[in-house]
Amino acid sequence: MLESQLFHLPFPHDSNIDVELFLDNQYANYALGNDAYVHHSEISPIFPSNTEFVDNMNLEFPLDKCLPFDLEESELFWSQEMQDICGWLKGAEENNSSFHDHHSEGKTGGESCSHSPSIVSGDTSMDRLIQQTLTIPNEGFEINYKVSVNHLAKAYGEAVENKLAELAEVTMRRISEKVSPISEIGERLLCYAFQQYSDKKQADYLKQESGRNFATAFEGFYQIFPYGMIAHFTANSAILEAKPHDAEVLHVVDFDMGEGVQWSSFIMSLSRQTTLKLTGIKWREEDSDSVPLRKFDETRRQLQDFAGSLGIRLHVEEMELQDLASEMKRKTKRGGKREWLAFNCMWALPHMGKRRSRRQVMEFLAVAKDLLADSASNNRGIVTLGDGGDCQTLKNCHGFGSFFESYMERYQALLESIELNFPVLLVEARLSMECLFIAPYVSSVTVMQTWEEIKEGSCDFMKGLGFEGLIVNNQSLMEAQEMVRQGETPYGVRTEGENNNEMVLEWKGTPLLRVSSWR
Repeated sequence: MLESQLFHLPFPHDSNIDVELFLDNQYANYALGNDAYVHHSEISPIFPSNTEFVDNMNLEFPLDKCLPFDLEESELFWSQEMQDICGWLKGAEENNSSFHDHHSEGKTGGESCSHSPSIVSGDTSMDRLIQQTLTIPNEGFEINYKVSVNHLAKAYGEAVENKLAELAEVTMRRISEKVSPISEIGERLLCYAFQQYSDKKQADYLKQESGRNFATAFEGFYQIFPYGMIAHFTANSAILEAKPHDAEVLHVVDFDMGEGVQWSSFIMSLSRQTTLKLTGIKWREEDSDSVPLRKFDETRRQLQDFAGSLGIRLHVEEMELQDLASEMKRKTKRGGKREWLAFNCMWALPHMGKRRSRRQVMEFLAVAKDLLADSASNNRGIVTLGDGGDCQTLKNCHGFGSFFESYMERYQALLESIELNFPVLLVEARLSMECLFIAPYVSSVTVMQTWEEIKEGSCDFMKGLGFEGLIVNNQSLMEAQEMVRQGETPYGVRTEGENNNEMVLEWKGTPLLRVSSWR
């Protein structure tokens, strides 16, 4: 059974930080039997504990501590802890009168409302317009509350599309006033999207406390959910299948090595006669809002120690892209050991917690094309691409309004898949994971950057590069379907593309990521 402190956010009880008050309200709903915020109490783990691929992962966080969850033990723990929580809530209720005053707008007689405050009327004409069109009646408050948030989101998309910057900003502020990180999925998405307009102290605190749990959250996220595993498994299988037997050195060039989790199971699949060289690309500009990643030196040490324990010769280095291109061309002229190249690009996958620019992906693929075409043999290498951006759907949107709606629908499906696999007891763990791995993707800055890149046409990464798609191995497809227990869960895995060279992981028909291989 998972301990209650897994990913625990140590909210200070002696402060007035809003996030504590939010969680007070959440626990109060549980104590009163109110499931307004709870949609999936049943646990539906997606991986069996004996999955061979998962067992081969060299991660310190064991899978059997993540799932399956023991429902009987969870219920017992909840009953034992409930009295303490209720007692704490009672004390917090007496000490936080400002919280109840803040949330009692619209109170009539003995009736109170615990939802976020209604829209505050402003002095501008836009404020008055929004107030008039989105007035929330007392009767049927909850339904109309949700409708008003959805209308605001749609109004934001239309305002941006029509280049009404002031109206868009006012709408974003109004949305941030009405949503919270512990509300329903649609509202949580909008909270993450416009958190720069919410309580800064609350947003900073959530980010800081979630970051402290990053190592545990990352390992749990990677092992519980299939996003990274499916992408890495498919790409690794394609590389191993395409590698010629006479290659003296297998040289993998990784677009974004990060924690290096992709290569542990890959190393185990190699023979002892293989020399493996891993080159991670060092990008000059770093995203200051990205999740805290492990330093490259630590990743290199861990991979080399693991490979050494298996008798695999491994060399790990980090280089800038242009330096790599120059060095490879010099080696080609001098001769020497024959290297077989694998250019691996994992981009915008959920567990990565950040999204590099499409321009960087295009630069990486252009260098891959140049180096592979420069070899004496056209079969000297392979390109594997894991795309978590689903540009195939977004590129067909006719304006920002429809793009924003499709973009948020896709990440709503992602949050649904996360929520389904979490018990109520671990609401703080889920909140921590969402702050680290989902919020950066749906921030308004990232959304606007994505829209600009799509308008510029930098969407189809492989288009015009002259690569030939490699058909997905049927065995890899069946193993991926088994990993997500297709038919028993809302996940699905299928192939598509001109020659079935693309594997797609989807949730209830919504694509979450695509993996393909090319030569």
